Amino acid sequence: MRESREAEEVRERMEEVRRDLGVNVHELVENVRVRSDWHYYFQKYPWVVLGTAVAAGYLLVPRRSPPVAPDVKSVLDLIRHPDLLVKSPPPEPRSSLLSKVVSAGSGLVLRGLMTYATQQAGRMFNSTPEPSTENGHGGGYSNGAGLR
Repeated sequence: MRESREAEEVRERMEEVRRDLGVNVHELVENVRVRSDWHYYFQKYPWVVLGTAVAAGYLLVPRRSPPVAPDVKSVLDLIRHPDLLVKSPPPEPRSSLLSKVVSAGSGLVLRGLMTYATQQAGRMFNSTPEPSTENGHGGGYSNGAGLR
């Protein structure tokens, strides 16, 4: 009798877990769909998205080649000796891609930290309660289904 009661409790618990699992998977899929959409980040962090786009554009667009401007002596030597090669001055050392990425990334991180600190200070001084939604989460982006 006791074994059948325990077995029944285990079955009920397994059915409950299966029901919850279906709901949790649906919520997870919806949350991933929302968070993989760039509009979500643009609405929530517009300055970070703009800074990232500017940094990516700066890093991806190639630099112009500097124009070659030979001096008068080199031109006269080339006219006298057609097989002579004009050597251009050595290029200026360029900063590496990694240093550019680190520099841009650290600026974005600092800006994000300052924004976060400002928001926290504002919340601390205003001390107004956040509005809650039907799912118990306060504020934030909502896709209409009550998911954050």
